[in-house]
Amino acid sequence: NYDRVDLRYEVNIPIRDRSLKVFAGVENLLNRNNFYQYVLLPQCYSCGPYELTQMGRYPDGGAVWSF
Repeated sequence: NYDRVDLRYEVNIPIRDRSLKVFAGVENLLNRNNFYQYVLLPQCYSCGPYELTQMGRYPDGGAVWSF
């Protein structure tokens, strides 16, 4: 099963005839290690496929100015 929760809060602020969008959030809020894909490591020829998992909890934020 694939379980993941992302949280994002966004505010649009009108400034004259333009818009400023400010946002903040957290990706993978529950810190799940879901399977992502198998890869082969070039340095290890005797190893089998290596299992990659998702990135852990990650804060995200920023601003977008539309003009």
